[in-house]
Amino acid sequence: MKVTNYDNFTGVPTSVGVATDNPVNPDMPLIPAYATVQDAPSVQAGQVAIYVDPHGVPPMNWEFGEWKIVPDYRAIPLYSVPSGEPYEIGGQYAGVGPLPAMVTDQPRPSPAHVWRDGAWVLDEGLAATLRVDAARIKRQAESARARTASEPLQMAVELGIQTEAEGAALIEWRRYFVALSRIDVTAATIEWPEAPVT
Repeated sequence: MKVTNYDNFTGVPTSVGVATDNPVNPDMPLIPAYATVQDAPSVQAGQVAIYVDPHGVPPMNWEFGEWKIVPDYRAIPLYSVPSGEPYEIGGQYAGVGPLPAMVTDQPRPSPAHVWRDGAWVLDEGLAATLRVDAARIKRQAESARARTASEPLQMAVELGIQTEAEGAALIEWRRYFVALSRIDVTAATIEWPEAPVT
């Protein structure tokens, strides 16, 4: 007699096998654990059949279960709702059945989006904070770049050995540094000054 083996954790069919002959009663073959004589039903794309008991657990004895068709997320990228980071299938959720509350198949559109009422929503306050942080980081990096570029030029001037080009370059880098210092990082839009050509 043909049987369908199913996974003891998910209930997903794993293989087709045969029941063992029963030496005591040849008319009643021995069905292995986590196997059923019922054929798995056909499913559509994005679905999978699972063999489970009334509590949704794959039964060791096939007589206590039945096939159910559930969503199949095993080949779909999933994301953590709290962080928006990719969610690794395994452990608590194997990608079979309805998504847990803290998992979604919708990618987070941006770091400024938060999960609310089953969807990613732009958080204006968070977006503003992230924008200010990014502007502050950029201004610090560019200011450090201007200092680094100015240092050898300033030394040449102090030693009185600068070339005309070095003197001009020092002035340009200083102007750039001052322009950066005047930037309001909290502004909704920022016009960044152009760095001198090195």
